[in-house]
Amino acid sequence: MEKENQETIKCPFCSEKISALAKKCRFCGEWLEKNNDIISATQPTINKEKDSSKKKNKNSGYLIILVIIIIIIIASFGNDSQTTPSNNQLSLCSDIVSLKNQATTVNFKELDKNPDLFKGKIVKFTGQVLQIQEAYNYGIIRLAVTKESYGWSFSDVVYVEYQNYTDAVKDDVVTVYGQMTGSKTYESQANFNITVPSMTACVVEKGMGESVIQNQSAVVKLSSSKTTSASQTQTQTQPIQQPAKPTASIPTKTEINPISTTAQAPTPTPAPQTDRASVLMILKTNASTEWGDNYQMVKYEYDNQVEAYDWVVAQTKYSDIMMGAKQDWGNNYQMVKYEYENQVEAYEWIMVQTTYPEIMSKAKQEWGTNYQMVKYEYDNQVQAYKSL
Repeated sequence: MEKENQETIKCPFCSEKISALAKKCRFCGEWLEKNNDIISATQPTINKEKDSSKKKNKNSGYLIILVIIIIIIIASFGNDSQTTPSNNQLSLCSDIVSLKNQATTVNFKELDKNPDLFKGKIVKFTGQVLQIQEAYNYGIIRLAVTKESYGWSFSDVVYVEYQNYTDAVKDDVVTVYGQMTGSKTYESQANFNITVPSMTACVVEKGMGESVIQNQSAVVKLSSSKTTSASQTQTQTQPIQQPAKPTASIPTKTEINPISTTAQAPTPTPAPQTDRASVLMILKTNASTEWGDNYQMVKYEYDNQVEAYDWVVAQTKYSDIMMGAKQDWGNNYQMVKYEYENQVEAYEWIMVQTTYPEIMSKAKQEWGTNYQMVKYEYDNQVQAYKSL
């Protein structure tokens, strides 16, 4: 019983249980007294090494946490810089007239294929506002830029960022001027990522006529005409009084009869004769001026402008509409073609409208030969009238 109650240890050589007082292992024959001294002497060193290792691990943990915090701070500053205009952007937005003169419209399919190729290009887009958000002197618009027969295509979207605030709201048709910045990736409501071409806008024009974005602490308002004399340019950069809309009230349902009205077609005018070789030289010079030694983009711009020019020359219908487009856009034949197609589409739509002739008459009175805006005004007025 006394032996069983004795304290036992494991032999450090054979691991068998032996008495804690034993000097020699009865199983393997090894002497234990000298080795016990070695073990007890080395035990504090081992403990110290363990404590040192724990301290090192603890310090490493602190270091990792510190690195993560630094990365988060840098990332947050990087995100903030996206909403702060660079010096180049401020310089770009300081001369609106020059910006508008330089701006060109890019084919969305080409833009969507390689947005980075167009980074830095001065552009103009007209489209419908799909989404708009503004806060802290900063705003974003998701803009549908391709007009189809059924309306604006929701798949052709440009992500527009701008400083200050606008009067634009969802579903408005606006025109933006600015600089391409590449592409933007954002998360949709369905929680998947969408990447679209992106730009920074200096000017946002609502209704294709009035600029409502505040730039350099001034409200810039532009008339519906895109070409002005030098003396008119200074006036346009100041807030001006817009002409009042007709004060006649919307006719009541008892006053309106669905009778057809014959709209007068634009008066045919002879198309101006232009030397093609001279025009091609102008287009090449313009492309070289815009893109410098980026010869890939010079060729791309030149080819597109030549293709648009040949198309414009071949059009013989609605010469008044074509002349108006040329007056608006000059040698930018891509935009001449774009303007002409949209105006013709709107004009032909207006021609077949026979309901609510008084509303149509007022829209024509207000917007004249800007058939896109006549259609836009008529649609909105009829929709409001039907909701009464």
